[in-house]
This record gives sequence, structure tokens and C-alpha cells, in this order.
Amino acid sequence: SRDASELVCTVSPDNVPTAEGRVRSDVRRLNLWHRATYVVLARGTPGTDGRADPGRPAPPPTVLVQLRSDAKDYRPGCRDPAPGGVVGFGEDPVWNARREIQEEMGLEAEDVGLERVCSFRYEDGGVRVWGELLGCSVPYHIDIGDMVLQEEEVKAVEWIAVGEIEERVAREPEMWLPDGLLALRLYVQYA
Repeated sequence: SRDASELVCTVSPDNVPTAEGRVRSDVRRLNLWHRATYVVLARGTPGTDGRADPGRPAPPPTVLVQLRSDAKDYRPGCRDPAPGGVVGFGEDPVWNARREIQEEMGLEAEDVGLERVCSFRYEDGGVRVWGELLGCSVPYHIDIGDMVLQEEEVKAVEWIAVGEIEERVAREPEMWLPDGLLALRLYVQYA
């Protein structure tokens, strides 16, 4: 949701929730610490449930990358390898992640099996956030054409291998969400 009056879960720099939260417009204008979810949507492989064979190291994943709409209040028109959303005041982060992937891409959490990976802190001149990183495996039979994109939030999506993402980032770093890239790198390291 891009509602500027939406009440957001603001936190201290140590991730302790504030008593009241703040409206989204204040969070963006004042660059306040807040919580957000990041979901790495890894593509399953044909004929499997998409999970790695325990006897072999998992190959680097191919992940769903969002091209954000130009109406977004943070990094409009950029690519995001870990779409999710700002956590509302009193909202459970896992519920937020489920809601965001359903609203933005039409994916049901039951179909993709969200799993918590880790929490992380990210800060730059445009955002201060405690991220909740979740990962999932999108069944191979779900095609991009099957997804219902929320036009106000998402221009397009595409499957991209992690190695290719890193190559594209090296060429055009300004076109990628830096916090989303950190989330992807943590996913590759820990998931």
C-alpha cells in the first residue's frame, strides 16, 4: 500500500518498536527506522517441488525480479530482487509478506511456502530499515503470465539468475534497490 497516511511499524535503531508508530509519509520524509519484509521468490525446477537435493549443493537460484512502478514512494522505476513491503503498525511480518506477494503478484503463500531466513539491518541516505527476509520456492509450472500484477506497485516481473543479476548491478547499480540486493545476497548465503 502506498497510502501516505498508513500507520507504519517504526522502531529504534536496535529494532525495538515505538509505542505509536508513525504515518508512512513521515517515515519517508524523515527517514525513520521502520520494519519491512523482503521475499526472495526462487524458481522451482521442472518435476520437483523446487527444493534442493540434500545430497548435492544447491545451484544459485533464479529469482523473480520486480520492476517497480513509477508511482512508488521509494526508488520508483527500480528493480527489486526481493519484493515485500513496509510493515504496518501492529502487523505480523510474515502476514505482511503473504499479503504483499498476493496483492502485488497474485501469488498465494500456500502455493509458494514462505520460510523465514533472517532479520537484517540496512541504512543509507534514503531508508533506515530492519528487514525480515523470507524465501520461497515458486513451483516451476507457475508462469509469469499466470501472475496478476498490481499496476500501482509493479510494472513488470522477470525471472533472472542470481549471477546475471550481479552482472546487471555492476553495469547499472542505480537501477536496483540496494536493500533488496542485500536481502538477495543474504538469501544466497543463508537459505
